[in-house]
Amino acid sequence: MIWTIFDHLPLGGVSLVFTCYLDDSYPNGGSVMTLAGYLALTENWQRYETESKRVYENYGIDELHTKRLFHRQKQFKSWSDSKCRDLVQDLFILARTLDIIGISYTIPQSTSAKMKSSHKSGAQLSPLGILFVTLCGGVTRNEGLKDFSGARDVSVVLEAGNKANAGIALNFNKQKAKAIDPNPRVKSVTLASKKDCRAIHLADFWAFFSRRATTKLIQDNFRQDDKLMERYFDPLAATACVRTRHTINLINGAPVPVPGQPDQIRITSEHCYEFGPPPTDSLISSLTGQSS
Repeated sequence: MIWTIFDHLPLGGVSLVFTCYLDDSYPNGGSVMTLAGYLALTENWQRYETESKRVYENYGIDELHTKRLFHRQKQFKSWSDSKCRDLVQDLFILARTLDIIGISYTIPQSTSAKMKSSHKSGAQLSPLGILFVTLCGGVTRNEGLKDFSGARDVSVVLEAGNKANAGIALNFNKQKAKAIDPNPRVKSVTLASKKDCRAIHLADFWAFFSRRATTKLIQDNFRQDDKLMERYFDPLAATACVRTRHTINLINGAPVPVPGQPDQIRITSEHCYEFGPPPTDSLISSLTGQSS
């Protein structure tokens, strides 16, 4: 039943639903790793599940697997470019009405290796663990979301098909049980499969395309201008980004020691890119208590 993964989240709270896409399209596992997903009010995710079902039915699909869509495989094999764009457009017009925001964090494997060798706290984290910790910290502090201020509580749902994600959820719950709480604003970490909810399909979409875009940005030495979307985004990703707010964060610096806590480090995002329309008045009001 779709609602079971959301029932434990308090109405009026904020739910972060994201998935982890491990880059396996390059030799030796690839040069970067990306963790990405979408942020929205919990009740809006419930509406998304209901309303996106109608979109899926209109296109005769029961699951959106972005890699298959991109390569026109399986149920997308005979689809035209325009039909693929229309599907993405319809889903992200819906996402916009529900104030759903895309968030992505990427770390180069070279940066991860430097972190693991520079500090004992970094040595205990895998690249995926570094991304998870940084993303959760950034989202709860509103880093990369410049229109918002103040901290907020977040519940996390990870895609269940990846063993590493299961390890993150297990470790998080073990720490909670021991009253070890490095980020008390992360209220829960649970797992959901692609068959459980369509929100996870969205997370898969942004993980796939933001990883591709960030790889190009790195190769181009983090170029900044008003043509970023045209230069670095595939057409399907651009279709999504012109309709819904998306951010890309790149972790590319050394960990920073936390003053007074020698065993702790802060991992910062050195490059942040924002795409798409500004947040709606209703979202700003929900997150800040003020209208824009």
